[in-house]
Amino acid sequence: MAENDLRNPDSLIELDATVSENLRFGSVYLPEKGLHFIATPKAACTAIKWWLANLEGADWSQVENRDSKESEPSLRVHDLLPRVLPHAVCKDLPALVDACTDPNVFRFAFVRNPYTRAFSGWLSKLAVQESEQIRNYRDADFVRIPLRDREDVRQAFEAFLRYLSDNEAPDRWKDPHWIPQTLLLRSERIHYSQIFPVEEMAAAMQVLTDRLNRQGITAVPALGRYNESLFPYDRSYLTDQSIALIRQLYGPDFQAFGYDPAIVPEGKALPDAVLEGILTTLPRIVGRNQSLGGLHAILQESRIALQSVRQELQLARLELRSTQETVRLQWQTIENHMKEEERLQWIIDNKQQEIQSMTQSRSWRVTRPMRVMLTFLRGIRQRVREFTRKAVKERWHNHSIASVRQGVFKRSWKTMKGR
Repeated sequence: MAENDLRNPDSLIELDATVSENLRFGSVYLPEKGLHFIATPKAACTAIKWWLANLEGADWSQVENRDSKESEPSLRVHDLLPRVLPHAVCKDLPALVDACTDPNVFRFAFVRNPYTRAFSGWLSKLAVQESEQIRNYRDADFVRIPLRDREDVRQAFEAFLRYLSDNEAPDRWKDPHWIPQTLLLRSERIHYSQIFPVEEMAAAMQVLTDRLNRQGITAVPALGRYNESLFPYDRSYLTDQSIALIRQLYGPDFQAFGYDPAIVPEGKALPDAVLEGILTTLPRIVGRNQSLGGLHAILQESRIALQSVRQELQLARLELRSTQETVRLQWQTIENHMKEEERLQWIIDNKQQEIQSMTQSRSWRVTRPMRVMLTFLRGIRQRVREFTRKAVKERWHNHSIASVRQGVFKRSWKTMKGR
């Protein structure tokens, strides 16, 4: 796949949602150290993420185990790493495209033999009923098979593979822990500097350490062991049908990563008594995981409710601030009106003082007869005007009546003459 195709966002997020989510949140990008890791679940991804977090000096004191949805503290790196190292996780599409096209980093991933990876995914996630994984498979037949001995394990694992073949392959995968590794890594679209097999972990870590040392980084942490399964893989847990199903489901992985499907790993055999003793603890582990799942669901609901309350509180605060601002403006308006009232009252008082001063002056007293005469003459003039207006009106009225009568007489005379 050409690089310009990779830079087209649709070329990445046209992928299945589970695959794209793994690329975004399973990608650890440390450009200053020249490293970009893309995780493959059930292929040492927990150990490598812890190693990268320690290499970057992650401060885990700012988060608590209860903030994680995982059942084991060692697994919290998967959902808490974005909070501890937000700059290293490609949460959005532009960041993912930048990370996947950066030519200056050593881009690497790990893969695992499909036989052991499929068994580990089933055992560590579904056999123990991890809450995050089991929710998509509660109604599946293989979940209801009790695990008491080796034969039960064989039958339950075969039923799981049959379910994947019937319901998820080739393009309806629900969980990255058993999605084919070729779909997760997208090597036809993303250029990898190297893809390491987990079976050669020591050599892989030496390559990474040597690269960091050449950059002057000598404080390289050791790789720890995390997320070990309830019991180790063994060839005896695979029926002939299971082997055939794994070859069918993960054929591209065998071909792409150099694993021979004809060679089934032997693994580590446990005596029947030891295996059955381990399986007796399984119901308690399942019960614990169910309880944790319920508690996490309650916690999630509480967080959603708390977030809703916080939003309502924020809205109430905004409304309060708006009300306070309205009250402030109203008080300011009232104060302005009071000041205007004081100003007008001051003007009235001054005018009253001026009037009082004028009426008490000597000139006002001397001119009083003239004002009285003037008032008298104004009254006479007003009465004359009213008398004149009334007379004119009456005369006009009388004249109009006479004119009307004369007109009626003339019309009547002409009428009589015409007859």
